[in-house]
Amino acid sequence: MNDLSGQNPSVMPLLDYTKRMFEDSEDIVHRTFPELSLEIIYSSVLIDNSAMYREVIVPLSNIKESEVNDLMKREQFVPLESGEDIVAKILDGHVAIFYQQLAYVISEYGPEYRSISVSPSEMVVAGPNDAFVESLNTNISLIRRRLKNPTLKFKSYLIGSQAKSKMVIAYLEDHVNQDWLSELDQRIEEIQTDSIQDTHILVQYIEDDQISMFPQYHITQRPDVVISKLLEGKIVGLLEGSPNAFSAPSQFFDFLESPDDYGQRWIYAIIIRFFRYLAVIVTLLGTALYVAITTYHYEMVPQELLVSLSESRSKVPFPPVIEALILELTIEFLREAGIRLPIRIGQTLGIVGGIVLGEASVAAGFTSNILVIIIAGSTLASLVLPNYTMSIAFRSFRFLFIMLAALFGNFGIFVSVIFLVNHLAGLTSLNTPYLYPLAPAYPKTWKYTFMRSLYQKNKK
Repeated sequence: MNDLSGQNPSVMPLLDYTKRMFEDSEDIVHRTFPELSLEIIYSSVLIDNSAMYREVIVPLSNIKESEVNDLMKREQFVPLESGEDIVAKILDGHVAIFYQQLAYVISEYGPEYRSISVSPSEMVVAGPNDAFVESLNTNISLIRRRLKNPTLKFKSYLIGSQAKSKMVIAYLEDHVNQDWLSELDQRIEEIQTDSIQDTHILVQYIEDDQISMFPQYHITQRPDVVISKLLEGKIVGLLEGSPNAFSAPSQFFDFLESPDDYGQRWIYAIIIRFFRYLAVIVTLLGTALYVAITTYHYEMVPQELLVSLSESRSKVPFPPVIEALILELTIEFLREAGIRLPIRIGQTLGIVGGIVLGEASVAAGFTSNILVIIIAGSTLASLVLPNYTMSIAFRSFRFLFIMLAALFGNFGIFVSVIFLVNHLAGLTSLNTPYLYPLAPAYPKTWKYTFMRSLYQKNKK
């Protein structure tokens, strides 16, 4: 916007103030109706042109000047007395109408958005396939269609001193914890920044512990997941321009659940969930155990495997920790390169790069073939986790496990586990324990956390 050189907008004519603010803006349309002594201003990229023509242009083209006041009395035309409010409404997809020192606005918001499609980051075998888009109104409608409940409430906010992005929180009035609601409301109101463009950025402003690597709010693109969170009494947040929604509070075990758990048969869901918990252990301990054993604890290796391990290690000039770090970093480079490149190239790079580099590093004597197998298994285990942010956190902690295993062997791994559990137990999400219902312990709810019960026996 333009600088008004110290002029007070409250003493400037509304039309002059609005024109001055949108000076040299290509998308702003200024149209006059001389026969009516009337002018309109709007943004051509924020409105539905057909609706604007039908509801504004046609009525104004078919009346006399004496009839303008009667037209403006219709409920869709809202009078405004502040130039700043008029500018804000135009930027929100309204058409501003100026007549006889008065101003009215009518909402004609209708920019182009991509259509509803499948979530690329949360694929499921069984279950709905629609996902949120960048339109806030569309996302709200996706929730309303599924949860036709009059107690479902939405509260809106404007975030960012410059961009003024619209955000809403949703909750079931008869389910939500009022302490959670007031705490989240206070945190959102206290956000001070120029602009927030995505939900992943937003949650970092309202997290309990901004230093921790572990996510404290569950983020999803799936409306069915949002509905389940609302029915659990949690609060859901959506941001204009972002296809992601967050739920609060969130616990550690929420990040290990998948919508597939509830679409598949119950016994299969229990087995898959068990595999996820096993994947967490393999991700954290796989490489660290190799480093500890090959550095300090050869006695833990079975006699039949010891000869093979010794032969494999005899060609490597580096100590186990350097060997492990070289391969771990190589895998991380490949992973990041695969994400940044176009999809087809990224897939090819991941497959070919993994095979070629693995074979070449073993042949050159940089790593042992057993370590290649272990790190490949650890990497696959990290991909089993349904939440990408949680997967990153575990992969990052894996390096701490490797370093302490190199320094202190199995004792170092033991210390790492204690440190990790202590850190998780100390985290909170919206002042709610992160490890609930494990710490503090609520055994009656464990069957819903670690397993999926039969629907006939679980009415809620």
